[in-house]
Amino acid sequence: MRPSSFLFLAAKPGGGRKVGMAQARSERALAEVLRKERMVLLRTWRLPGWVSSSKEMSLKDHAEMNEQLAQLLSRGVPLVEALEVTASVISAANKPRVERMRELVSSGSSFAEACRQVGSFDAVTIAVYRASERTGDLAGAAEQLARDARRRVRLGEKAKSLMIYPIIVLVITLAAAAALLTIVVPMIGAALREAQLELPVHT
Repeated sequence: MRPSSFLFLAAKPGGGRKVGMAQARSERALAEVLRKERMVLLRTWRLPGWVSSSKEMSLKDHAEMNEQLAQLLSRGVPLVEALEVTASVISAANKPRVERMRELVSSGSSFAEACRQVGSFDAVTIAVYRASERTGDLAGAAEQLARDARRRVRLGEKAKSLMIYPIIVLVITLAAAAALLTIVVPMIGAALREAQLELPVHT
């Protein structure tokens, strides 16, 4: 079940109300998330799917998440606790997604199934997770995926750099041509007129 977007009204612990937007699988799940923040859910409004403000995880986000999981799982930390720690250190935009993964895993879902349900994971990555869970080497798979994501990020940055160089050369060329046509050529023409030289027709 994919998460839905909610507009909610909640009571803050020190008094007062808070209006905000959040994503959750259901109103009960949203109430549980707010309870952890010491707020009480008062009312919710389910929003249309196109209103959703969640963004897909970038390659950099995938690399950071897999690096954290690889380090924690390789040290013997249980998967649920590893996801909890990962949610606390990953970017704020992806914290709700990792928290939903932790909830799914703690309720009995496999890690690969949790990734499939929250979205933003391609079929190949999910298949790698599923195979690693069968072999018991989820930490190794996460480490390999993190290295692959970092390598792809570096390749993307190099590609951007290679694209910038021709643009710089083109700008310099256009600037030089503009200076030649607007400054140099008129100066030469004025000098020739002053000298009153008889130039060949082709010149």
